[in-house]
Amino acid sequence: MIKNITVLGAGIVGHGIAQIFTQPDYPIQLYDLEDEPLRKAKESIGNDLDVQINQGLIEKGAKGAALAQLTWSKLLKMLIILQKPFPKLWTSNMIYIKI
Repeated sequence: MIKNITVLGAGIVGHGIAQIFTQPDYPIQLYDLEDEPLRKAKESIGNDLDVQINQGLIEKGAKGAALAQLTWSKLLKMLIILQKPFPKLWTSNMIYIKI
């Protein structure tokens, strides 16, 4: 069972993924190395939720609830671990990228 969603990178794709997971009510942590992408992500997610409210896709109270599930943080350094997408996913074949 999924308990938390962590997204590394608050750019277009990262903040889009974070926004999608607010709707099934998952707590989400959105991280970036810079302040500006986090600021833009907050603004963009808020605007996107407003559009969904105006189109009748979500209730007005859903915006506040969605934004309350998001935690925004700046990272000083990042270690990304990617699992290779092969049939044996749970092996020691990991890719480590240090930024």
